[in-house]
Amino acid sequence: MAKLLLRSYRWRKRIRRFVQSKHGKLACVISLMFVVFGATSALEQFSTPNHVWQFSCHADSYFADFQPLTEPDELMLIVNIEHEQAQLHYQLQSGASLSEYAVMQGAVRQVDLGSSSYLLALNVKTLQWQEGSALHPYLLNELTFASPELKLNDDVSIELQILNIDREHSRAMLTFNPSNSLWSCKIIPAVVPQPH
Repeated sequence: MAKLLLRSYRWRKRIRRFVQSKHGKLACVISLMFVVFGATSALEQFSTPNHVWQFSCHADSYFADFQPLTEPDELMLIVNIEHEQAQLHYQLQSGASLSEYAVMQGAVRQVDLGSSSYLLALNVKTLQWQEGSALHPYLLNELTFASPELKLNDDVSIELQILNIDREHSRAMLTFNPSNSLWSCKIIPAVVPQPH
């Protein structure tokens, strides 16, 4: 028993001397950096469930720089980001009927968790405009589209940033860059499949 205690004491003394030496301090700093890097990577993996977001956004009945819409008209935007895929679904509802819409689908090209921004590379999949469309010029502005017309199969590149999420995780502010369009959105919780 005395030999075991003596051996344990010697090991602790050696470890203490090593930690106090230059090489020991360097090893401690490198180990700490690995721990911090590992914890940051783990936090990034689990902080958002695999980058799954769904937002439902509504705008009031007025577009800046465009004609005011009649009272029953409502602009809605559904944003889906799931892993590396993204979809934007704009629809302008007039009364009880859907009058105009545009659906864009594509890939999430880059994610910056520090600024909560997503670089989206989208393709226009479906469109429907009315004569004298209010949605079409609005989208040209919001998507900062160079061409005077948005058509099927056009490619759109846009940065979506989540500016603020409320304490209850029920609402968020989104902005589209470079146009700086701002949306107030409801967060729709991701549906996680349950084991059977």
